[in-house]
Parts: sequence; C-alpha cells; structure tokens
Amino acid sequence: MATSWCWGRDAGVSQNETADLSEGSGSGIVSDSGDEEVLTLIGNEDWTLPSKNFGVAQAMIKYDEYDTGSGAKEIIEYRTGVDQEACELEAWVEYTDSFWSLGWVQIRFRVEGNLALSIGGALLLDDGSDHLKL
Repeated sequence: MATSWCWGRDAGVSQNETADLSEGSGSGIVSDSGDEEVLTLIGNEDWTLPSKNFGVAQAMIKYDEYDTGSGAKEIIEYRTGVDQEACELEAWVEYTDSFWSLGWVQIRFRVEGNLALSIGGALLLDDGSDHLKL
C-alpha cells in the first residue's frame, strides 16, 4: 500500500504522513506555519518539494483540499523513480491525471507569465483509495 502525504496541514488530515510546504525550495514564498501554511508564487516562480517515498501504486495530486487558495491556474509537475536518486534524475512531467508511481515521487509547482497563485490548504499525494476525489 502507498504512503499518502499531506503538505501544509498537520491536524485533521486523513493522510498517513504530514510535511511542511516550507521544506521545499524555489523562488516562491511560504508564509505562516502548521495548519496555516500558504505557498505563494508570482510571475514565473516555481516551488519544488523534496522527493518522498510514496510506494509503487497509482498516485494522485490534489491541492487546497482542506482550505482554499486563490489566483491563477498553476502548472503541477511530477517525476518518479525506483529510488530517490533515480527520481531526482528523471525529467519533469506535467500532471494532468493520476499516474503510476515507481516508488519515489517529487512534485513541483510553476506559474507562467505575470500571474499569482496561492496554495493554502494542503497538497496531497495519495493513492485515492478512500478520501480523495478528482
């Protein structure tokens, strides 16, 4: 069974593991902490989360599950590999629908042009077994 992850919220989540959006890196800004964490990207900025051991399973990515963000439509990209090193060497793939995780998964957000995005309610990586909807 896959390990489900929730970034940006600690309390009241149904995922197995939680992590902070601030663990990522890039040109965006993470404000607040704990359950109030918000990632903001403005005009051609990006944010990459650390790769996580998800497991070999069908994977879904969803954001703003427990609260509401705002702004432009972002580009969500992922990559997957059999181990952490292989994952981080793979090319980025634009997320459009569920995908098959090879074991490790890494996620990146981007906005293009003069747009702004705020993600404020958790980013989820999950197998969709019982609590996610597309």
